[in-house]
Amino acid sequence: AIFLVQFLENVAYFSVYDISDCAHPRLLNRGAGTDVTMPLPFISHEGGFSPDGNTYWVSGPAPGFLTAIDIRNPAEPRITWQGLHGLGGHGFGITPDGNRMYLSNLGGITVLDISAVQRGDPYPTVPQLATYLWTDGFFNQHSIPVTYGGKPYIFTVDETGGGGIKVFD
Repeated sequence: AIFLVQFLENVAYFSVYDISDCAHPRLLNRGAGTDVTMPLPFISHEGGFSPDGNTYWVSGPAPGFLTAIDIRNPAEPRITWQGLHGLGGHGFGITPDGNRMYLSNLGGITVLDISAVQRGDPYPTVPQLATYLWTDGFFNQHSIPVTYGGKPYIFTVDETGGGGIKVFD
């Protein structure tokens, strides 16, 4: 089955649909996340899947929440980890192995080790490995890991201001 995930910005509602018949999408998770009396407790702004498709990550802009939602059972998505990373969480990129996240924030990148979530540890921790900040530009939009000639890089793009694009090797 093919899945479509939808969430409302800054609201804790999360729906998973089977769209294998795109003319007739079918809601898979009736209950928590779709029922207004049973929201999932997260704050959203941007989101995306881990490379294996088992975890949907949601970042919230203020006060900087980050949430991992396990969707291995699409009928019962559940929050497996949630934490604060600082102010102004925005877009992010995840390495192909699913173990490291490059989270954009107000004026920089926060590097997180998300391997415990990727492994499915019962009580995962998400250590902060590094934070890089800069003063030109404002509100980093997203940070994308890429590889050229076998060497890894991070491209990060500023949403507003004059920060432009930054490349980290």
